Amino acid sequence: MKITHFIAVMLIVIVSLPVVGLAEKDRFGDPLPEGAIQRLGTLRMRYSNTLQPGNRIADLGYLPDGKGVVAASNFVEIWDLPTGKLLLRQQVCKAKIVSMSVRSDGKALLLADVDGNVHEWDIASRRVLRKWQTGQKQLMRAQYSPDLKRVLTVGCKPPTIKEWDITTGKELISITGEMEHFTNGIYGPEGKTAIVDSESGYKPIILRYDLSTGKLIHAWLRDYYTYWRDLALSPDGQRILIGSRTRATEWRLRDYKLLNTFTGHAGHAVSAVAYCKDPDQILTGCRDGSIRRWDRRKAKVLLRWIPHQT
Repeated sequence: MKITHFIAVMLIVIVSLPVVGLAEKDRFGDPLPEGAIQRLGTLRMRYSNTLQPGNRIADLGYLPDGKGVVAASNFVEIWDLPTGKLLLRQQVCKAKIVSMSVRSDGKALLLADVDGNVHEWDIASRRVLRKWQTGQKQLMRAQYSPDLKRVLTVGCKPPTIKEWDITTGKELISITGEMEHFTNGIYGPEGKTAIVDSESGYKPIILRYDLSTGKLIHAWLRDYYTYWRDLALSPDGQRILIGSRTRATEWRLRDYKLLNTFTGHAGHAVSAVAYCKDPDQILTGCRDGSIRRWDRRKAKVLLRWIPHQT
């Protein structure tokens, strides 16, 4: 070995040795195991329940201030985004949570569980404010109405939509669909309609119902696909974004006109969609873990996040 090579190797070894009396830390300031000199990734923002086999995060959402994120499954966890520190971890109910909705004031969460129960949980006091049984055996979703006075719940089989008075827990309306099942649902503009995703073979699978009469207003989008479709209403309530199969589509709700199609996720399903703070930009998330940010008017990709391959 040449003397220059030997010196270079020795310098690397010396730099890598831990300094006596100083605990080694990663780039976020968290301590490393004894003998370690670096951590690939971070210990922060790890939902603890996913460490158990078969468990996954059921739902995820921002707090209104944008500084906190909530994850829900068997437990509810709230994380501080600037520091990555866990602020709160609590089991709200014994049954596994299937969906979560953050109240617009950030003070409470609306949780739906696999047993068909809905829980409104106060974050500050860490207690359940109210709870009721929906009678929907395969409960898929629970969502606050825009005025926070009502709750929309979506059941899979049989395909049902129900609306509730949040204060009394009284059922206001129950709608049974003619499809095979419902998988997701959201409030339409002003909270007067419900838009649901269904599965019905060759028939249109996005349905809009009048919540005062229970009547079907419109059905559209023929797209045979058995996986979950995500739905997002635009901030102004005039458009809807739908994720499905290998693409996402945006529609104008006034006349159900297709505005744009967003493709390119390498043949994988678009399982998550969202509008950005800038309403002319959207996000699409794919089952392969990739995320894309788009100019919605031009259907042009502005930014990509690609997961590490293992």
